Amino acid sequence: MRIRPRHLPCLILLAAVTLPVAASGTQFKDLLNKAKQATHLSDNSQAGANLPTSDIAAGLKEALAKGTTNAINSLGRNNGFWNNPKVRIPLPGKLEQVASLARKMGMGAKVDAFELSLNRAAEKAVPQVADIFGDAIRKMTLSDARGILGGGDHAATDY
Repeated sequence: MRIRPRHLPCLILLAAVTLPVAASGTQFKDLLNKAKQATHLSDNSQAGANLPTSDIAAGLKEALAKGTTNAINSLGRNNGFWNNPKVRIPLPGKLEQVASLARKMGMGAKVDAFELSLNRAAEKAVPQVADIFGDAIRKMTLSDARGILGGGDHAATDY
């Protein structure tokens, strides 16, 4: 997939929005918690002794891949952003002041249409990031996996 430089800011914005959604999925959180528990088992534990780091990393990669797929399927469709208050894209801060003034002047429908167009653009762009996230997940190292598992609540998003 070739990404045009002018599309890069949109894809970065989209990545910033979709990864938290992927990370917020119950299935993803469950898998991540299991991986964390596996890495924190006591040294006496047979389960901990029998679970190689490579398996833990593979499980984390699978969890990230599933979370990403779920986010893409959820957000990359009509109303994926618009009907989801957790990820709906509002007008940028400075435009909100202009929008407020426009609404007072009877142009609320135009403001709403513009905000809808921002969300529609994001919905159309979501499928384009699938390859980018897939590559990042496939290239994840054991060190990266340890960092995600040992990191805070946003470690997967930060990765």
